[in-house]
Amino acid sequence: RWKNMSGPAAFREQWAQWMRLRQLNFDVGFDFQGHSKTALALRLSGAKRRISTRATDALARTLNPPAALAGDVTHEVDRAMAAARLISPLETPERPIMPNLDAEVAAFRAEFPGRLITIQTGATESVKRFAPEKWAEVAAGLVAPGTQIVAVGGPGDPEIPHDQVINRVGAYDLRTSMALVAASHLHVAADTGTGHMAAAYGVPVVSVFSKNRPERFRPYTTQGRIIHGGMRADDSDPADVIHAAQELLEETCASSS
Repeated sequence: RWKNMSGPAAFREQWAQWMRLRQLNFDVGFDFQGHSKTALALRLSGAKRRISTRATDALARTLNPPAALAGDVTHEVDRAMAAARLISPLETPERPIMPNLDAEVAAFRAEFPGRLITIQTGATESVKRFAPEKWAEVAAGLVAPGTQIVAVGGPGDPEIPHDQVINRVGAYDLRTSMALVAASHLHVAADTGTGHMAAAYGVPVVSVFSKNRPERFRPYTTQGRIIHGGMRADDSDPADVIHAAQELLEETCASSS
C-alpha cells in the first residue's frame, strides 16, 4: 500500500502504524532489510533489543547500527540465521516450514506421470525475464520420452511457444502453483519466487540470474544450479540452462537409484 503513496499523509499513516507496534511489547525486533523505513519501524517498535543485519543508508545505520554477525553471512538466509543466533543457539534448517500440499502434489503426479519439468516463464522486472523464445530453446533441449514439460506463471506472463510444452501459465492460484512446482522432478526459472518454492520443497532447481548477486539471493539448496550470463537474464545462453538441467536430472536419478 505505502509503496504507491507519498507525501505527508502517507508518512502520518506509516508513523501511526509503527507506533501501534509498541502495544505488542516486543522483547526482540529484527530488521533484515536495513532501509530507512524498516529501520524506523524497528526503532519505534519499542522492542527491548533491536538487531539489524545491515544498513543501506545513513539514517538506518544511525537508528540501528548493524550487529556483528559470525560466520559466512553472504547469503540472506545465513545472514538472518546468524542474527537469530544472537538470541538463541539455532541450527539452520535444511528447508523452511511450508504448507502441506501432499494431496495436491499427488493429483499433479497422477495427471503428469513420468518425469515432470516445470518452467516459470515470468519475473517481476524486465531485466529478470528470459525471453519466451529462449525458454522454447530450453524446452526443446529437455524434451525426452517419458518427460512432460509444463509452463507456469502468473497472469500476464508469456507462454512458451513450443508444441511439446503444456502451457498452464495464468491457470492456477498461488497454492496450486506451489503444488505443481513441488510435484516436479526439476524446476527451471529466472530469479523469481518459484525457484525459492522449489528449493523449499526439495525440488532441484536451475535459476537464470541477472542483476542480483546469486551468492546472496540464490535459492537456498544444495540441489541447485545458477546461470548468470550478465546483468540481464537474456544475456544467458539457453544451452547453458539445458546443460545445467540435464546435470541435475542425472544427479537426481543417480541418488535415487
